[in-house]
Amino acid sequence: MFKFSSLQIRIQLLILALILALPATAIIVYTGLKERNIEYREAVIETQRLADGLFEKQEQLVRETRQFARLLAELPEVKSGSSKKVQHILSHAINDNPQYQNILVADASGDIWASAIPTTEKISAADRVYFKKVKSSLSFSAGEYVVSKSTKKPTIHLASPLIFNGKFCGAVIVSIDLDVMRSILGRLQLPENVNYVMLDKNGTIISRGREAGEIVGNQIKSEDLKIMEAGPDKYSYEFTRKDGERRIVTYRKLRLDGDEAPYMYVRAGMSLAYAIGEANRQMIYNLSSLLPFVIFSFIIVLVIGKRSIADQVARLREASHNIADGDLTVRVAPLVKTGEFGELAISFDHMTVKLAENLAEIKIAENEIKQLNRDLERKVVERTSQLQDLLKEHEAFNYTVSHDLRAPLRHINGFSTILAEELGPSASPQCLDYLQRIRTATSRMGCLIDELLEFSRISREEMRLVPVDLGEIASEIMDMLKETDPHRNVHVTIAPGLKTTGDKTLLRIAIQNLLDNAWKYTGMAANAKIEFGKAEVNGKEHFFVRDNGAGFDMAYKDKLFAVFQRLHGKEFKGTGIGLATVERIILRHSGSIWAEGRVGKGATFYFSIPVPANKPLSGVHQ
Repeated sequence: MFKFSSLQIRIQLLILALILALPATAIIVYTGLKERNIEYREAVIETQRLADGLFEKQEQLVRETRQFARLLAELPEVKSGSSKKVQHILSHAINDNPQYQNILVADASGDIWASAIPTTEKISAADRVYFKKVKSSLSFSAGEYVVSKSTKKPTIHLASPLIFNGKFCGAVIVSIDLDVMRSILGRLQLPENVNYVMLDKNGTIISRGREAGEIVGNQIKSEDLKIMEAGPDKYSYEFTRKDGERRIVTYRKLRLDGDEAPYMYVRAGMSLAYAIGEANRQMIYNLSSLLPFVIFSFIIVLVIGKRSIADQVARLREASHNIADGDLTVRVAPLVKTGEFGELAISFDHMTVKLAENLAEIKIAENEIKQLNRDLERKVVERTSQLQDLLKEHEAFNYTVSHDLRAPLRHINGFSTILAEELGPSASPQCLDYLQRIRTATSRMGCLIDELLEFSRISREEMRLVPVDLGEIASEIMDMLKETDPHRNVHVTIAPGLKTTGDKTLLRIAIQNLLDNAWKYTGMAANAKIEFGKAEVNGKEHFFVRDNGAGFDMAYKDKLFAVFQRLHGKEFKGTGIGLATVERIILRHSGSIWAEGRVGKGATFYFSIPVPANKPLSGVHQ
């Protein structure tokens, strides 16, 4: 006959506890499920509120864009087809409207003849859905998620027709900046674990409240798109994301006036686990409230099993206290000999022996570590002292260059000026020429001192790694060069996408020196050309600056980056420090630089800037 007492004591305790706790547990679970249902309904209301807010924001953006495009279409410059004037107007308009990525004007065949962002290649919108639609319907139309031909960035286009004398003459096309649109929608202040997506009519994600970069441009599951296409204008339901998370969502359809099919969907969602999380936590809290009752039940049962458990546990506990006090000679196996506790006692004694052995090894290791630390501290003190001495020498050198060398130069320049004034008209032309040469030499020496100090500072400058657009920096430098020498006709090419990570100030100095050299050494070229781009060399990406100027003899390439080394005569001004500065900056970025050239055929400077393995954020000191 089966006896309950024949079971293990742990099983007996478990069965008794379950019998005592079962009724109260059932009540708590029922109440928790009821609360979950209430929170579920509140989550649906929250997603509906967010979807309505997104809907209104997008509708407002479309209304403003429609009005803006119509105003542009009515401009006399647009009607007359004046490309330069319209280009000027569009460039100012896009600066005042950051929500737009680009603004274009196309003719009736779809060819772009004006763009807010200048482009040298011919662009056509004839194959775009929005252009076909605006051309056929003669009304304001929207496109789908595409990569813009003019900006090479993801966008969605809105187009307004140009109708003159009842005839379709083209369209004003507005490219929406999806990043700016996301920032505008972000002002809705999404609650925690609540997100939204905006989809074009094909189900392609064009914006997302959180983690936008991971999924923008991807399509949602086809079954989810079918639910929205076949459903009403506004609807709430549950769905499972691709990552397996279950969510509560509400969508709304956006249509343009006169259209039956929506051009966009907005969908707001909340994690189901988050929505009912509070109810689950409350249920856990209520279940935890049963714990004292369960513990009391266990105590009653433990009293019954005292002879089987309590006495052996007491002996083990006493031995544990002795071990905690440092007595590793204690043994409990002779005191506890029966059942599972006997096996535990044997394991306990084995553990005590191992602890004693490990403690001895730890003490030996501690002594070795202390000795190593003392040696390390001594070496750190020595290295610190050496670095401090070097720093003092460097500062003394800078002071000498900055003050002691400048004072004689000022005296020479000042006295030569006074001498020229004293001699006046009585001085011979040769004498005045000598004085002028002295002043020119002192001025050049002053510039040389400034560049030496800058060259020295570069090695000590603390680097701040941030994303850097080298193309933008190069454009600014070339604009300044053209302003200082407006009579020169130089063809400049700067490739797009010249971006890297580095110290922006130091990289600007490097690019400044390279482009200054290219500008200077193409001064005698009949058809001067300067190109800044990037190319793959030996399987790695490198930037380059190329010109068709004076060039250099490759036999002297090792002297290019040495301080005060110049490969040209006085026909080209310079101090011989610029390329040495460039090399030092590139090396500080763990990169490499070299040059190729031919006399009279120009030169090309290649350099690399490796991207750090763990890209630091802006402002992180290296």
